[in-house]
Amino acid sequence: MIGYEKYTDQEGWFRKQYQIRAFKEGEELDRLSILCPSNYFTEIENVGSKGIKGVQDVIRMYVPCEGGCGCTTGYSYVFWDGKQLVHAGDFLGTADADYSEDVSLIFPSEMQGHWLYLIKYTDSVDWEKAENLPNEWNGSIPRIVKKEYFQFEDGALKPAPKETEVMYFGAEAYED
Repeated sequence: MIGYEKYTDQEGWFRKQYQIRAFKEGEELDRLSILCPSNYFTEIENVGSKGIKGVQDVIRMYVPCEGGCGCTTGYSYVFWDGKQLVHAGDFLGTADADYSEDVSLIFPSEMQGHWLYLIKYTDSVDWEKAENLPNEWNGSIPRIVKKEYFQFEDGALKPAPKETEVMYFGAEAYED
C-alpha cells in the first residue's frame, strides 16, 4: 500500500513524502517513508523480483518530466526482501535534447543485465570536452557512458567486485 504521508519544504520547494506499507494477512510488516525527488510519482507498480537475489518484489515509481528541457525524470525503486522495505535509490536524468543525461538501473532479468549484478547505467555529457569545442562545432556532443555494478546485500545496494566500465562517444574532439 502506498499513499501521501506529508508535504515537506526543502529550500522553498514543496515535495511530497510518500509512505509505503507492507501487509500480510492484515498485519503490517514494515513501513517506509520516501521523499519524491520531483513533484510526484506516477506509474507506481510492483514489477516482481527482476532477478535480484534476496529480493521478492521491486516497486518502481516513475518521476515524470515536467516543464520541458532541463527537467528531472527517471525512476525511484523500493525493494521488498520479505522482511523490510528498502529504498534502493533514485535513478534520475535530465531531458535536454543533445544535452540529456540518463541514469538508470539495469536488472539481472533484463536483456542487457548481468545475472549476478544490478548495473547503474549513466550516459552523460563530457562537459570538460564539450566546453572546449569551437563555437561553430557541428559534430556530435562528447559523451561518457558508465556501467557501475552493484549487489543487494544486507538490505542495501553495495558496490560489487566488478570494475566500473567507462566508454567515450561522440565528438571528434576526442581525436587530439
